[in-house]
Amino acid sequence: MALIQSIALLHQYQRPVQQTQLGGRTVEYLEVIPNDIAVANTLISAILGSTIDDLPSQTRRLLIQLHDYVRLRSQELSIEGLENVRFTRREIRERLKLGQTQLAMHLSRLVQYEYIQTYPINGRKLHYGLNWDGRGREGELILGGLVDPMALSEPAPITTLLSAQELE
Repeated sequence: MALIQSIALLHQYQRPVQQTQLGGRTVEYLEVIPNDIAVANTLISAILGSTIDDLPSQTRRLLIQLHDYVRLRSQELSIEGLENVRFTRREIRERLKLGQTQLAMHLSRLVQYEYIQTYPINGRKLHYGLNWDGRGREGELILGGLVDPMALSEPAPITTLLSAQELE
């Protein structure tokens, strides 16, 4: 949040100062726009991001195949959002023609790196869900879980409150 606010503050002379009543007094503020969030996402990904290139090559290959499979299943089942598609080891083993031991090892790595998540069903069967949106296939740094600024309505629901002194 501090990074987003700092980026908005950098643009203080290019944007109109807004006013609102807060606790019986007038407070001036700058609105954060989606581009501020996009810039912050880019910066934070470059600093704290990781790359799927950090994964062993066979595990990385499985991750990409899982992403393609989940995207296809999402379309087939009309499920909105790849993170909402669940799959089992058996489905993946049969689909990708992998051995049980090999698949278990790679899925374990993907869970450890938080590219996939486990969902126990009735204490017996284990389902998985994908936490990776497909970015980073070309080795670029990514940081998962960031808000897509283009999905926000204008203006962004975040504001940077500033006093008149801070604006000078």
